[in-house]
Amino acid sequence: MRFVRIEMLFLIWAVPVLFFVFFGGMRKRSKILDRFASLRGLEAIVPEAGNKRRWVKAGLVLCTLFFALLALSGPQYGYRWEDGRYPADPVGPRQTGGF
Repeated sequence: MRFVRIEMLFLIWAVPVLFFVFFGGMRKRSKILDRFASLRGLEAIVPEAGNKRRWVKAGLVLCTLFFALLALSGPQYGYRWEDGRYPADPVGPRQTGGF
């Protein structure tokens, strides 16, 4: 497999970095919510399904980023077809052989 712009693959390192940003943000959010209200109060304020939705959303964003960077690198796979025709001689037709 060949890539048109191989340098775009270096940006795939942004995916794990963004994962740690998401992970840190979710930990920080839970710490802030723990300081904000008691456990009983948090159940009323924030539904537990919200945390699962955040993880799914973060995973989808990371997958989207990965596949977008992969597509931007321009993968080329397969054959390069040639029909066998060559351009005409720029000088013109040539006569071979003699009289």
